Amino acid sequence: MDTTTILGLHKIIVTAFLLFFLIKTILLLANKTELLTSIRDKTKIIDMILGSLIIVSGVYLMMVTGNHSMWINIKALIALAIIPMGIIAMKKSNKLLSIAVIVLLIAAYGIGEAKPWIDKNKTETVEEASSEEEELQISDTVSQSILDQNTVALSTNAKAIYVEKCTLCHGEDGRKGTLGAADLTISTIGTQEKIDIITNGKGAMLPYKDELSKEEIESLAMYLTMLK
Repeated sequence: MDTTTILGLHKIIVTAFLLFFLIKTILLLANKTELLTSIRDKTKIIDMILGSLIIVSGVYLMMVTGNHSMWINIKALIALAIIPMGIIAMKKSNKLLSIAVIVLLIAAYGIGEAKPWIDKNKTETVEEASSEEEELQISDTVSQSILDQNTVALSTNAKAIYVEKCTLCHGEDGRKGTLGAADLTISTIGTQEKIDIITNGKGAMLPYKDELSKEEIESLAMYLTMLK
């Protein structure tokens, strides 16, 4: 059972306890002793159950929500006080004490409405933060997907350039070595040096700076590292 359901039940229990006690207090103030006694006898067990449920549900809410604010603590103290006070007030037919219990019950209910167990602002902030985090995760996923697609496109384009420009000397696997071409599978030169060689040529290798764009040369250099 979630916190919202328990909170709703807690309010119903408090309201029922308040109404029962209000009816008995009115009878006490109107000096309807016989009727009051009859109702007390019939609702004694109900009063005990409602009183116990108020305490149990209140303690549960404090534990689950982690709400230990000053107002909630005051409300808890009032709840602990009014139950024995109500029993004594009815047992002794004490009108002033009964009125005091009614006032305290209304005060506790008012505190509950003004200072709720669950802070809606905090809940909204948590929900907003969670929503923003989900949006960031989606954005990261989309960005990664686009990056992966671009990488695949570049690799495909670079392979096509390699097949057209390089396989004659290096072979499809980079091992052919025609006209002294280096074995690309064991090459130890860095990517930047590969870019320089492709751009300006080296030895029997012709320069490609006039045939390929800068981006194509860079993607080709990166592709060559994949032949290892």
